[in-house]
Amino acid sequence: MKTIVQTFFEIIGYLSSILGLYITIIQLKKKYYGQLSWYQIDDALSNLSNSIIERKYDPDVIIGIGKGGSVIAGMLSAKLGYIPIFHVDRQLIYRKDGTPEGMEIIYYADLNIKDKNVIIVNGESYTGSTLLKVKELLGKDEPKNILTAALIRMDRHNKNNLRIDYSPDFYGLTVEKSHILPWEKKGKKRESNF
Repeated sequence: MKTIVQTFFEIIGYLSSILGLYITIIQLKKKYYGQLSWYQIDDALSNLSNSIIERKYDPDVIIGIGKGGSVIAGMLSAKLGYIPIFHVDRQLIYRKDGTPEGMEIIYYADLNIKDKNVIIVNGESYTGSTLLKVKELLGKDEPKNILTAALIRMDRHNKNNLRIDYSPDFYGLTVEKSHILPWEKKGKKRESNF
């Protein structure tokens, strides 16, 4: 039969294990995920808009991808002179085991971008595959030129060991790990890094 002291130390042991696991999770989050402030977002947005201006690219239309890309597209439009913005969205495709396999475009407004200069904007470009897929899709509409932009671009030598398929033409900030942005729900991990 256990004594009160033995039970007490058993409970302390369980609590220490839980605390150790919690600390490990926090350390892993810090290693693989960073947090950006609104001040850092504003600096990155200034870098992004300045690089577009310096390159003398004059877009007729800005197209934001998903929630993050649309937030950045709106702010970028204001910095570049209130260029019309549009939105496309995507949905993840999952394997049978529940892991993300890829994506498909699920919302694509009927845009008239023929013979126009277009910038496609993603909030974060980790592998570049989202930007590449949307660029290929919009290319069928015969725009004059399509360039891509991301507020955040993953460094080729990143800590998440992601393969980079495509790098945006313009970006505001290069990072070595995934980041949680101010408008994202705290503590919610991204489902994918497409």
